[in-house]
Amino acid sequence: MRNKILSLIFIFYILVSFSAKVFCLEIAEVSILSNKDYLNIGEEVEITVFIENAKLVAYNFELSFDSEKLELVYKEENSNVKENRILTLWYEIEGGKKAKINEIEKYVFRAKKEGNVDFKVEGEFYNSTGELLETEYKSKEIQISNLESEEIENDLKQNTNDDSLNQNIDNEENILNETVDEENNLEEKINVEINENREASVSNTEKITNNIVENEDLKNKNIIINEINPSESYVLEENNISQEENLESNIQKNNANLETLRIDREGLIPEFKPEIYKYYLTVPKEIENLEIEVVPQNKNASIEISGNNQLVDGLNIIKIKVISEDKSKVNVYELQVTKTVDLESANTNLQTLAIENAMLNPSFDNNITSYSVEVANSVENLRLLAIPENENASVEISGDTNLKEGRNELKIVVTAQNKFTKKEILIDVYRRNEVEEEEYEKRQEDNAQKIEEAYNIGNNYKINEMASTEEIDKNLNKQSNRNFLYMAIVVLMVILSGVLGIIVYKIYLKK
Repeated sequence: MRNKILSLIFIFYILVSFSAKVFCLEIAEVSILSNKDYLNIGEEVEITVFIENAKLVAYNFELSFDSEKLELVYKEENSNVKENRILTLWYEIEGGKKAKINEIEKYVFRAKKEGNVDFKVEGEFYNSTGELLETEYKSKEIQISNLESEEIENDLKQNTNDDSLNQNIDNEENILNETVDEENNLEEKINVEINENREASVSNTEKITNNIVENEDLKNKNIIINEINPSESYVLEENNISQEENLESNIQKNNANLETLRIDREGLIPEFKPEIYKYYLTVPKEIENLEIEVVPQNKNASIEISGNNQLVDGLNIIKIKVISEDKSKVNVYELQVTKTVDLESANTNLQTLAIENAMLNPSFDNNITSYSVEVANSVENLRLLAIPENENASVEISGDTNLKEGRNELKIVVTAQNKFTKKEILIDVYRRNEVEEEEYEKRQEDNAQKIEEAYNIGNNYKINEMASTEEIDKNLNKQSNRNFLYMAIVVLMVILSGVLGIIVYKIYLKK
């Protein structure tokens, strides 16, 4: 019994100390907020970077998004865009008077392709005393759908089925001929109504027509309706919708891409994307067949799958042929599947992949086979470091010399120890021209100066010529008082846990 009580006291002491420690930590939470979680293609969404539990005087962070599905339409001047990343730098130089709380940056994006989009943020954030904050990050996901064309089609059907609209238009033409003499008296009123209603859609015209039928002054109102010529507006709208539908239909009929690709084994490299056509997989010797599930982007496209049954030892090539609805385009997705008892001999992973004076985008990962990189105009040849995980594997590099200005394709082929398992890594290398190089160097100089000033805030904050010494001292005192309070809470909880232990022990002795 005594041992149990002592054990409970010890556990209580640990829990109290841990809780006090967690309570005392000042952790800022950086999250991403949006004014819409669901939007259609062509609509805009506002993204806000939000921070809790902190008052900021400087930050330097990166917001990543899917540039294939979203287009950036608004950002502040302190942000730069690099493909699918937004680099944002800000610092405050007035002694904390303009420190930021909660909402720190806003961006506006326009949807251009359906699918799910993840926003992620990561960076460094400094509080009002210039200290680097410990931060937690929360990502945000939004969904883009393509409902715009369906809504237009529904509106068109609704207006087309409205027989009363055409009947009223015919009646209006007859009434106009009988009431020409009244037109001069209503000229001013007609002009006002014309300007307002010319901007109206077919649905607005329908509402006006229905109101006319119920209005006692049918003749005068019908003059206004005929002046704006609703039949011509209706035909024009119908033609525009028809052209959009035809264009979309032609694009869909020519679509030979997959929407999804799933197999009944884990380990597919890289992760499936419709625009990537080559994949790699290693399976153990006992696997005979692979179940493959595919869905085309155009539901009317044809699909042919070959090579996924009766797998042989060694290399197997599985081909998924997607034929567009109009038969004008064919895309072939290739899965190179190695069946082996010795998985290590089929290892095509790299231990290291790096390019001198350049940064891969995205960062190197063995599950990614497509990268991009930008180099200076002075770089004609690249120096790469590509080391395989298996020292018996080999690496072959091509396209790393004689770079031209603009885009270049660099290819890395890793051949495994077994000599037949291969993995191809493609790098899109962009060499800047002279004009782009000058602009890049200027941006780098400006950014370097800003970053240096931002990083020096913590050390030089008190001697900043424009800073308010009184405000800084006040912030330091607040921080000191807060730390003292946290320490006092810890000490108090430790004392209380000890007192409680003594009381429990004495009760036990009495019993």
